[in-house]
Amino acid sequence: GRLVADRRSLAIGAAVTTLAIVAMGFDHLRGDDPGWEDPPAFFISVAICLAVAIGLFGVLIPRLRTDPNRAAKWSLGVGVFSVLSIALIWLGVPWILAGSAIALGLIGRGGNRSRLATAAIVLGAFTFVLCGVGSDWSSEG
Repeated sequence: GRLVADRRSLAIGAAVTTLAIVAMGFDHLRGDDPGWEDPPAFFISVAICLAVAIGLFGVLIPRLRTDPNRAAKWSLGVGVFSVLSIALIWLGVPWILAGSAIALGLIGRGGNRSRLATAAIVLGAFTFVLCGVGSDWSSEG
């Protein structure tokens, strides 16, 4: 059968990918001088964000959506990795990892490992907040 993520996971994936791309625009394109600051870094970070989003929301999550127990285990791993990836904020990757930890955690809450899944949701939300605080929204010197 065809692998398809559930609507909630797709909505989360679309939202975090959009936020990551917008944040990368602020981080790499806006600056004090007129014109774009660093277009190559912007396009590279967008390509990385899209690749990670496709891998997680297009491949991993659809494979795990019918197995809440495996989704819970994966969600915790992705959640921990999302926190560790905050050092890659300039690439946008933590946004995508945080969203996928949340999406996998929501799937995992339907199984026997709901505590793992809940922990993953908390880790994903924590990373998401760190992304919002750590992104360069103003780009003022």
